[in-house]
Amino acid sequence: MKRVLIADDLEDQRELYVTSLALAGFVVDEAADGGQVIDVVTDHRPDVIVLDLAMPVLDGLQVCRRLKANDRTAAIPIIIVTGNTLPGVRETVERAGADGFLARPCSPDTRVGQVLHWWPPPWRAVQEAAWRALITPLSE
Repeated sequence: MKRVLIADDLEDQRELYVTSLALAGFVVDEAADGGQVIDVVTDHRPDVIVLDLAMPVLDGLQVCRRLKANDRTAAIPIIIVTGNTLPGVRETVERAGADGFLARPCSPDTRVGQVLHWWPPPWRAVQEAAWRALITPLSE
């Protein structure tokens, strides 16, 4: 089973991600601040990390830079999520080493799709099909 870490200081935002990703078949860990992210990554080695840009202790950019500078964690895809879509934010996120960028608000389908993007096609295709079968009745 694939493991995803969701890091956001707002519990309701974490819950949105946890719910949709768990329904899509992922094991989901949570962190409420940047310091917890470092601890969870050390303890559980997630396959993908979704980071809020603005968090206490260490913000998403600081966490991203630290993880990308460490040989043991540099290859883990990091997606940064923010409601801040001012000009230059996406470029700052990319310069920090993030592999993906999501602007809030975004749909559960977008959240799951962004995470699924980082897996090999055979596994991704199976998970996408399962996710589509789950959400199709909800959208009709």
